[in-house]
Amino acid sequence: MDECLRPSPLFKGQLSDLFYCWIRKKTKDGEEFLPAEPADFWKYDFSEGEYTDFVNSNYVKPKGVLTTSLRSKRAFDYGTFELRARLPEAERGPVLWFGFELDDLFAGGLSHFGYWTHNGSLRGFCGAASLKATIDLTRFLPSDHQQVKHWYKITRGREFTLWFIDGKIRGMCVSAAGASTGTVYDGIEYSLALNGDMPSRRLPVLLDIDGADQADYAWEGLNPWDLRVSDGISGAPLHLKLEDEGGVLANRPLKKETKIISGPFPAIGNVRVRAASNAQLKITLEASDDGKLWFPVAYAEGSIPSVEARSPGLIGRVIIESPESGVLTGASATVFPS
Repeated sequence: MDECLRPSPLFKGQLSDLFYCWIRKKTKDGEEFLPAEPADFWKYDFSEGEYTDFVNSNYVKPKGVLTTSLRSKRAFDYGTFELRARLPEAERGPVLWFGFELDDLFAGGLSHFGYWTHNGSLRGFCGAASLKATIDLTRFLPSDHQQVKHWYKITRGREFTLWFIDGKIRGMCVSAAGASTGTVYDGIEYSLALNGDMPSRRLPVLLDIDGADQADYAWEGLNPWDLRVSDGISGAPLHLKLEDEGGVLANRPLKKETKIISGPFPAIGNVRVRAASNAQLKITLEASDDGKLWFPVAYAEGSIPSVEARSPGLIGRVIIESPESGVLTGASATVFPS
C-alpha cells in the first residue's frame, strides 16, 4: 500500500502519531540518547498571517542539547521528499539535516540535504555506512534563502537520486554497488556524483538540528504544512537539457568544425539524445562507468539528429560536431531506467 506523510492527520491527532523524537546530550562520561516528545521541540499552530504563511511555527534545539531529531514512523519505498523552508544562517550555529535517513546514523542508508548554518553551505548526501557521495549545492541556493521559503526536494529511485531546489534539478547521484564514489561533474546547472554503497530501498524521514550545544537555535517558520513525503516511483524517466562548461546548449552559435562535449548525466537503461540546428550535425552518445574512460555507443547525423540506445555504462555524455557554421537550437537527453 502506498504511504505518505502529510499534515492533514495532525488536525485530529498528535505530532507523535507521525514522528519519533530523541535528543542527544553530553554527559560526564560521554554522550547519551534520550527519548523525547516531538511537541516539546516542534512548536506550531495553523494560524495564518497570509495563505500558507503560518504565524507560529518553530523547531528548536535548546542550549545544552547536541541534537534534536525527528524521525518519521513510516519508512518510504524509495520516496519523494519535499520541504518548503527558510534556511537562516547563525554564527557558530548547528547543521540542519532533512530528507531520508535510517535511524542508525548513516549505516543503513541516507539521501538527504545538509545545511551548515554557520557559513550558509548546502550539500546533498547519498550512500550508506562505508561510502557516502557528497554534492556541493551551495551555489544553487537562492540569494534570499534566509528570508524567503523555498522548495527543497529529493526523489529517490532504484538507479539514481535527484536533488531539486525550487523545481530545478541541481544534484544527481547514480547508485551502483562497487562504483567509484565521488562527484564527477560540477556544472553550471547541476552536479553529478557516483555512489558505490547503495542506500536501503525503504528509508524514513529525518529532520535534525545537530551541533552547537552551547547555543539555543530555532528553525523559524517550519510548519508541518510545508512537508510532504510519499513513496517514490522507481524507473521514472529523467529528462535533461544538455549543457557544457559554457551553460545550456541552446541558441549556441556554431563555427565550422565545431566540437561540443556535454556534461555527463545518469545513463542506466535506455537513453535518447536529440539535437536541433540549422546546420548539419553529428551527435555521438558515449558511456562511462567512472567519468574517466568513455566509449561510443551510437551516433546519428542530420539537422535534427536523434539517437536512442541502451547504455552499457552508469553515466553518459553527448559529443556534438558540426562541419558547417550555424546555430545549435538545443540538445537534450532522456533516460528511461531499466
